[in-house]
Amino acid sequence: MSLVCKSCNHINLDIAVYCANCGAKLLIIKNKNEGNGSLKKETLKNNNQNINIYLYLFTIFIIFFLIVVIFLPKNQETRTKELPKISSSNHTNNKPHSINNFSLEVRATPSDSNISILELDKSYYKNMLLKEGDYTVTVSHDGYKTFSKKIILNHNSYVTAKLEKNILQKTNKKSIWKCKIKWIIDNGEKFKPTNKNLQTLSIELIDGADKLHLKTQNGESVYDYDSFIDLKDNNLGMNYTHGNRFIDIFENKTLFLGNNEKGIDTKYYCEDMILNIKKSTSSKNTKNISRDENKTIITPIEKFSLTINSTPLNAKIRILNIKPKYYDGIKLKEENYRIEISANGYKTMKK
Repeated sequence: MSLVCKSCNHINLDIAVYCANCGAKLLIIKNKNEGNGSLKKETLKNNNQNINIYLYLFTIFIIFFLIVVIFLPKNQETRTKELPKISSSNHTNNKPHSINNFSLEVRATPSDSNISILELDKSYYKNMLLKEGDYTVTVSHDGYKTFSKKIILNHNSYVTAKLEKNILQKTNKKSIWKCKIKWIIDNGEKFKPTNKNLQTLSIELIDGADKLHLKTQNGESVYDYDSFIDLKDNNLGMNYTHGNRFIDIFENKTLFLGNNEKGIDTKYYCEDMILNIKKSTSSKNTKNISRDENKTIITPIEKFSLTINSTPLNAKIRILNIKPKYYDGIKLKEENYRIEISANGYKTMKK
């Protein structure tokens, strides 16, 4: 600090006791610059307070910014998910479809038909949503043939099922009929057999006449409906098949059995059978064939005589793969035969 003379205002050294100019005793007076230093300190203090305020405000801004950055994307995502709920008049369904789920509609005639999907354990409803895959659609109704179709569902789809009426519209209450044989064709010969196992059989139409159950003395089998038979004399019939065999039944109580390659081989008459067959005009599976026994073609089979000369002459001769006993000159059709020749004291020969 400097010493200023109060009398002459002379500035003396700090260590002076008396004024070098006037000799007056000096008093300690603070320098103006020293006062300015205090002012500067006060100014710095005020500036520091301002800086703290700015830092506080900046910190608040950063916190607000982080809140916006963290929570704003979630709000946008929520809005994005809600967008599909907005309906449009161009959409057939207002409900959003899940990924890989497609709608299925079955348009059935009659409209009150029973509709089911084989692969599901729940009931069908219109435009039901199903996962992509293979499905079997079944439509049924009393008095109609059952409709079944396999589909591959990989887009929104519909199935049209127009059921056909059963071919057999009405029968009497009795559905099992006994039939008696009229004739049989065997080895090119037409005759009435004496074998009781061939003389009678019974038939039953099941599943709305879609199947025919045949029962004989030798066993049972089920034939599947194949087609209508429209005879020229307005005698309608139905054709059933089982493997290579067929059965034809007619309104005139006649029944034919046969082989698809060789034709008819047996005719029966079913006295109690009553059929009322209605042929659909739109049916494509109609056969215009004849089952008149007088027009049945019987082709005689050529036979050859067989005589075996054996030694010793009293040897026993047998043809193993036929029932008739051997005799010299026996008539046999062209075929392979196994012959056995035996006698007492001799080795048996087979050929």
